[in-house]
Amino acid sequence: MNYNTVPLCPHWSAGDLTGLAVSSFRRKVNITDAFSREATQGNVRRKKTTRRAVSETSADMVEVFTGRTLLNKDGDFVDPEEALRNKVVGIYFSAGWCPPCRDFTPILCDFYTELVEETEPPAQFEIVFISSDKTSDDMVEYYHDMHGDWLALPWTDDYKHELKQRYKITAVPKLVIVKENGDVITDKGRKQIRDRGLACFRSWLDAAEIFQNFKG
Repeated sequence: MNYNTVPLCPHWSAGDLTGLAVSSFRRKVNITDAFSREATQGNVRRKKTTRRAVSETSADMVEVFTGRTLLNKDGDFVDPEEALRNKVVGIYFSAGWCPPCRDFTPILCDFYTELVEETEPPAQFEIVFISSDKTSDDMVEYYHDMHGDWLALPWTDDYKHELKQRYKITAVPKLVIVKENGDVITDKGRKQIRDRGLACFRSWLDAAEIFQNFKG
């Protein structure tokens, strides 16, 4: 498949486009509201989650996003322990102001769609977007308009700086493929997708040491 091709429906009516515009606006508002809630309530929630995590198994405690709060594109809070369990995780460091990011993100969307949304059962793969955008509004616009239906760390969460240090991020875009516990499978996810397409996911899955249900 040509990952640079984004299909458009030729049968949309003016009413369809209006409905899409309204839906798009509502999702942006939901994400923005969620960022505001995260800024005011996130510290309390993270403390509660951290206390709960202490009582769980050591395997759960080493998961890279344990104790954090993630968001989906509808602006809903997501528990990473449920969303990322038994999955290969792509940590996507990116920003809307970066031309190479805007070039690669549609390719990553197609890759994700084929693996997760068009495969039965869905591939054991999830992406978490870590923003390097300059403002929360910039992140919301870029995340909503160009990204797939994957997850994001709120722009207000300073954990993004720890992640950049941990994975030695000096430039974007960077797609780091990790195991459940955060250990790196490859920090060249972007290059592998461009060079090998869907075939690279099988090698990631084999290295992830998780129960496999992927048949692709």
